[in-house]
This record gives sequence, structure tokens and C-alpha cells, in this order.
Amino acid sequence: MMKKEPNPSSAGAAEKTAMRRNHYAHWTLAEIAYLEKHYGKIPALEIASTLGRGVCGVRSMALKLGVCRSGVARWEPWEINVLEKHYGHGAGIKMVRKLLPHRDRESIRKQAAKAGLTDVREWHPDAIAFLIEHYGQMPVDEVAAAINKSVSAVRNRAHVLNLGKVKQIRWTREENAILTGHYSQSGNLEAIHALLPHRSRQAISAQATKLGLRRAVMWTPEEISILQQYYPKLGKKVAAMLPNRKVSATHHQAERLGLRRYAKKHSD
Repeated sequence: MMKKEPNPSSAGAAEKTAMRRNHYAHWTLAEIAYLEKHYGKIPALEIASTLGRGVCGVRSMALKLGVCRSGVARWEPWEINVLEKHYGHGAGIKMVRKLLPHRDRESIRKQAAKAGLTDVREWHPDAIAFLIEHYGQMPVDEVAAAINKSVSAVRNRAHVLNLGKVKQIRWTREENAILTGHYSQSGNLEAIHALLPHRSRQAISAQATKLGLRRAVMWTPEEISILQQYYPKLGKKVAAMLPNRKVSATHHQAERLGLRRYAKKHSD
């Protein structure tokens, strides 16, 4: 009588059945205790295998028990270093899982997204070439916009490529003069940026704060009406009628409106 050779498909089915031996059974107190103790510390697949349940069932019960967040171990600095070094360096998620076997794929991807990391294989060669050429020469937010990446992703990729820190170009006297002359007189940041196109809006605001400048508040129709009515007669003294305006701001606004003070009459 001939022996039957084992059927690979039936063996696989038996193994799958053994892994999910408790798939439809009620959860015991011992299983719940095990889940509460280990969920988030070891991969969900390992817990499922130990308990003989499906991964979806394990995650669903964790959600019901409220251990989904509190049970997840916080990422340590050394783990984040591993993630930054290998996830975005072309090795991808496989290498990270080998180095961090206690973290599952979902946890790794979520942490990578949180840190602004993307697999180097997701970067087009043209985007990397643009980054190498312009990083440190253009504001980071403009580089990110040009290649359709987040600012954090650009900085992380620059770190991986050893491009160094963004060079902080010193503000010249001419630039500071332009900023000082217009920042406190104009309420439109776009107009100031047009005068300093090589500086980002964020850099302009930061430099203005450093210089102690404050952006002007837009003039109201009532204030302009008072200025038009009384400036020709009172000149700079009209500032007394505008408590929220300085004399210099009043004079500058009058010039913008083309107002002039009437000439004083001299008595014979």
C-alpha cells in the first residue's frame, strides 16, 4: 500500500488554524492580562500568535480595553536615531525592523511620518539634485515648496546627505535700512517682501523682532478723515487727535496722501 505524500496546502491550513485556535472563543482574563501587559511593547503579530488569535482581533480588543495609546511604549532617542539613519537612507523599513524588532511596521511608519521622514527611494533624483544645489542658498520653506516636500522632510534629507546647516546670511546695513524704513510704516508684509525678495517672510519677521520693530496697524477711514481735515491746518500737531499714532507715522501717512500744511501767514 502506497504512502500518501503530505499535502502542502493542508499543512499550511493546519498551521493557520493552529495560529487562530481561539479565533471565535471568548477572551479569558489571562489573555486580557497578557494583552494589557504586552500590547505596544511587542509586535501585535507576536501577541496574536501567542494567544492563537488574529491580528485584527488583538487590535480590536486593545481598542476596547483602551490600551492602544497608553500601552504603546514611547520612542526613545536612540530608536529615533536608528529611524533617521536607516529609514531615510535607502535601507527602508526592513532594516529598521531588524534593528528594532520590538516595533511593528505600523508603528515605524507612524513615527517616520511624525518625524517628517520619507524613504530615500520616494525622492526623485531631480528633487535630490535640486536640494543639493539650493540647500543653504535658498530659504528652506522655498526649497520645500519647489520640490513638493515638507520643511521637516527637506531638513532630514539634507541631514542624511550631509549638506550641513542652512547658512545664515548676515543682514546688510542696506537691508536693515529698508526694513527699518518700511516695516513700521507698512501694514503689508507682501510689499516689504517685494523690496527684499531674497529674504523669506519668516526671516523678515524675525529680523524685525530682533531690531525691535513693530508692524504698522492699518489706518482706519475715521483716522484718514481726521488727517485730511486737520493736517493742512495743524500739521504734525494733528497727532494729538490720533492717540494711537506717533508724530512720525502721522507725517508719513500725510505724505502718502499728498497732504501739505497751509503756509503760515505773517503779520505786517
